[in-house]
Amino acid sequence: MEQLALLNIIRTDTAYRFRLDLPDGQSSSPPECVTELTTELSERLRRALQAASQHIQTAETKNQLRRSGANDSLFSLGRLLFDTLVPTSIQEALRYLDTPLLISTNTPDIPWELLYDSKSTPGYFLCQHMSIGGGLYNSSEVTHRVPLSDRSYGQRNLDNS
Repeated sequence: MEQLALLNIIRTDTAYRFRLDLPDGQSSSPPECVTELTTELSERLRRALQAASQHIQTAETKNQLRRSGANDSLFSLGRLLFDTLVPTSIQEALRYLDTPLLISTNTPDIPWELLYDSKSTPGYFLCQHMSIGGGLYNSSEVTHRVPLSDRSYGQRNLDNS
């Protein structure tokens, strides 16, 4: 079984804490990086999430969602998440990651799978570049979602130890 890299994203009242654990103890960025959550950043994130949600809801009602279709609101949200919230050291590690990535977070309302690296040439959503799965974090266990590339969507609970 292929080993996964684990990106933990934990939101507190005033910050996002990021920790990237690579398989086999490979070195990565500092053990934990923090992005302070200002009022302005919080508002930008709220507006980007709202715009992306409205686009998806409108496209669903008009049956316009295409497999590879995305619009500016999705790109904007992905860029905001990656360029502004994810610390630079974690961005660099993700650019060179060659294993599947599991994102564990306590913010299920944020689609971290849409991280968009606009500084690479050409830019890309991380979920187009590597296998990504997500899960909800709590202190005793992580509830994992099946990776986006797997069409049989479902949920399963795995022991975090």
